[in-house]
Amino acid sequence: MTRTALRFIAPLALVILTACGDDPPVEPVGPVGPGTPSVTITSPASGLMVSEGTPVQLAGSATDPQDGTLGNAALAWTSSIDGALGTGSPLEVASPSVGVHSITLTATDSDGNTGNASVSLLVERLEFLDGTVADAQIGIVVNSSANALRLFQLGDPGENRDIALGASSAVTPTGISIRGQTGVVPLGNAASVAVIDLRTRQIGGFFLFESGNATGSAFVDDRTVLAANQQTDEVGRFTIGQAGGAIGDLVPVTQFPTGIVPFSNSLAFVISANLDENFAPAGDGVVTALDPLTMTVVATIETGGTNAQFGAIGPDGMLYVMNTGNYVAPSTLAIIDPGSLELVEVVEGFPAGSGHVHVSEDGTLFASAFFTGTVAWNTATKAFVRDASNPICAPLAGGGCRGAFGAHTAADGSLYQTFFGSTRQNLSPWIFRYDPETWALTDSIPPGQGPVGLEIRSFR
Repeated sequence: MTRTALRFIAPLALVILTACGDDPPVEPVGPVGPGTPSVTITSPASGLMVSEGTPVQLAGSATDPQDGTLGNAALAWTSSIDGALGTGSPLEVASPSVGVHSITLTATDSDGNTGNASVSLLVERLEFLDGTVADAQIGIVVNSSANALRLFQLGDPGENRDIALGASSAVTPTGISIRGQTGVVPLGNAASVAVIDLRTRQIGGFFLFESGNATGSAFVDDRTVLAANQQTDEVGRFTIGQAGGAIGDLVPVTQFPTGIVPFSNSLAFVISANLDENFAPAGDGVVTALDPLTMTVVATIETGGTNAQFGAIGPDGMLYVMNTGNYVAPSTLAIIDPGSLELVEVVEGFPAGSGHVHVSEDGTLFASAFFTGTVAWNTATKAFVRDASNPICAPLAGGGCRGAFGAHTAADGSLYQTFFGSTRQNLSPWIFRYDPETWALTDSIPPGQGPVGLEIRSFR
């Protein structure tokens, strides 16, 4: 269902009938008798429909044969569901209850005579994907072990829904790309990509490589999707709704592509770890600049470090790519200019095993490491806010930190971090939430089994 903050509905019981077919609708005016006030409601229009939690503006006026225009104290609003709403015009009702309301404005003149007018208002209950009244945000967790997505409401984390991606052991989801209310999930060894309607939580179809391992994905526009194949070292393209389910227009890229970062409808970046058949570095990581419209390679850029894994575009327009390295020595961060298609700088000092990168709207880059949690680095000052000696992490009972597979910020700046879990240490997987000001651990949310990816979005 498409949603807007305010929209009109037209069932017979909720419209104002006009006297003639082409005459404009009139504002609701109550019955008038000798000496009684004449009341007009100008807002809301009768038949208005709003989502639960949407403020509604009430406005109207009244005139009286003896008193003339009546003041705010003489105007009282009531709802057939919520009762007395207040007096005066305009008046805002912060969150009317769910249901069909008859909103009535009653005016009382100096002699105690009353007049009134009424309009209909429909308040529709929020669906799961709309979040809670106070918080519209939804967390989307990619669970590789459970072969599923888990969606949870940030305003009520216990309220969650799972989307199964398939029972085959070959299904190993690696991440998710989202456009509107559609998600695409590369399914790893299944060599395919699932397209999911996040509102209905239904899989709309699968698109397949002939063979291989589907890793990264990215939307080019509302219907065109790029997908990477880590085994055949190719990137292909498909269109949602196309005839047939083949991923076509294949383009060779540097070996072991791990992710795709979209920049515009004419530029996307394919990140390749550049590993050989023994998973050892064959050289520095490589970013392939690709024109998705023509499926041609525009440039290849070395990342200045080995085993490039994840990347993100910052609010400064730069591409940040993590060179994970060998999981023993410190990782490095490559900064690439999408304008010049050149490597600008390589930043050192990131924890060993750093992989996933997320850049918040304020320019803070969060890099998550498998062994040490998440560090925070300011892209403007190019300085660590929390470095490897003091990472953002959930502590272990005997000292040290749980690792982090990824992290994502919410609208209020709080940080949500995925912990994969450890059977060796008898530790369950979690999504940890950290305070936006202090990054103190404030909540633990069950994510499902094997969380490897996390996105936070609002769908209303």
